[in-house]
Amino acid sequence: MTVSGLFNMAMDLLGERKKDGSFSSNTEYLTARAVTAVNQVLVELAPAQAKLTGLPLTITPITALTDTVVLDNRLMYTAGPLGICAALMLGEDDDRYAAFRLIYENSIKTALRSVKAIVGAIVDIYS
Repeated sequence: MTVSGLFNMAMDLLGERKKDGSFSSNTEYLTARAVTAVNQVLVELAPAQAKLTGLPLTITPITALTDTVVLDNRLMYTAGPLGICAALMLGEDDDRYAAFRLIYENSIKTALRSVKAIVGAIVDIYS
């Protein structure tokens, strides 16, 4: 999915997109902050991404709305847009920030619950 796609999902959740797909008035400042917000969320999601995929922790910063974001679907369609909403509301609307941040953090925890535990022998480290 592109950064633009994730941003559009976030704008839908914020109620800032019309039925025709255009943005409400006075949202240019949110669009200007989109790349920064997505990069912030990608950094926050990197540990969860590594745990879900079993791949090494990697962070690939994006530079434009046309860049492609590579995330596990369990994060892409849940935590991603919610995290962007929270990042965009930071310093704008404290109540909306707190609400989106709480749901965002819970969606990460929910995604991580799908990771199977590794069963191994118990090792006594005190003897």
